[in-house]
Amino acid sequence: MARRKRKGIQRGWHITAAARISVFTPIELALWHDIRAADLVMYPQYPIAGYFVDFASPAAKVCVECDGSQWHQDAEKDVIRQRNIEAKGWTMYRITGRDCKTDSDSETGAKSAARAFIDRIAANH
Repeated sequence: MARRKRKGIQRGWHITAAARISVFTPIELALWHDIRAADLVMYPQYPIAGYFVDFASPAAKVCVECDGSQWHQDAEKDVIRQRNIEAKGWTMYRITGRDCKTDSDSETGAKSAARAFIDRIAANH
C-alpha cells in the first residue's frame, strides 16, 4: 500500500480541518488520525460498486469499514454489501467503533487497537 511522501502533500487526498467536520463520524475521525499517522494513502468515503466505504486505497484495492453500532444494525445488508464490493476484487477490513476510539498506552508504548489494525493492513498490502 502506498504511503504518503514526507516532503509536501500529495494533492487530491488532503482533507482540510473544515472538511473533516462534515466528512467524518467521530469513529471515522479517530481512525483517520491513525491512517495519517501510519502515512497511508487512503481516501475517505470512496465509491465502490454503488456503495461508499469509509476509507479506501484504490491502488491496493483495500477498503476499511468502521462498524459503529448505529450504522451497522442490518447484518444481512452488510454481508450483501461486502460480497458485492469483494466481487469487484477489493479486500474489505472491518473495525469496531470501540476499537477506532482506543488510545495508545503512553506508559508501556503499546499501540492503540486502531493503530495496530492499520499497521497490519499496511503490512499485508
